[in-house]
Amino acid sequence: MTGQLIMYISAMPEAPDLEVVKDYLNAELKDAVVESCKVLRPTVMRSLAGEASSALPGRTFLDAQRRGKFLTLRFSGGRSLVINPMLIGALQHCDDSVRVLKKTSTVLGLTDGMQLRYLDDRQMGKVYYINNGEADGDSQDELIPQYTGLGPDVLSGITLQEFETRLKKFNGEIKGVLTQGVFISGIGNPYSDEILFAAGISPFKKCRALKPSELETLQPNAVRCWKEPPRLSGAEWARTFTRRCATS
Repeated sequence: MTGQLIMYISAMPEAPDLEVVKDYLNAELKDAVVESCKVLRPTVMRSLAGEASSALPGRTFLDAQRRGKFLTLRFSGGRSLVINPMLIGALQHCDDSVRVLKKTSTVLGLTDGMQLRYLDDRQMGKVYYINNGEADGDSQDELIPQYTGLGPDVLSGITLQEFETRLKKFNGEIKGVLTQGVFISGIGNPYSDEILFAAGISPFKKCRALKPSELETLQPNAVRCWKEPPRLSGAEWARTFTRRCATS
């Protein structure tokens, strides 16, 4: 079996992109057992539930979930890897014989001869190994910056009334507010630009200066730009950005 390279399609991974990655992992890694864990760039890994390199091997992959712009990999025994890919983080699922790229930060060896690697050329993203509270001890979710206290997920939809109510709590330019996870989780710079362009609103306009008519235009465009993203569909994304490791 030849692995595949999963690359995020935008400069900053956002909810639709992570949804595609999540679905891929759930389909390809189901019941995979971790045989080894190598941390090649310690500045990226945050081991909060014991050293990941020794505590993760032997655990079974349960599923992948998305929370805002975080990707969470759940393992047996109440442990998770929470990935915040930031600007250019990526995952590589490939055969263990494939050359390890210089930008590789963490490598999970799996029982089927495959590996799951986290790549980050700038080392801006972070991978957290935590106790998720599902088996023993308390959840360590709160120890991950910006992982908790998020607003409603952008892909779950948000009503105009809720949109307006939540917006009243914020000051500043509307573009910056849209990208704050405590307002609506999952929106980054690229999609905030698309939302505001579609709504015909300047990104520099103060959110408290928005007229009722502008809010009525902004809210449905925020929903539409996610449900009907103007870039690529999941299938097009896979065809365009998924490459065989042998060619990378």
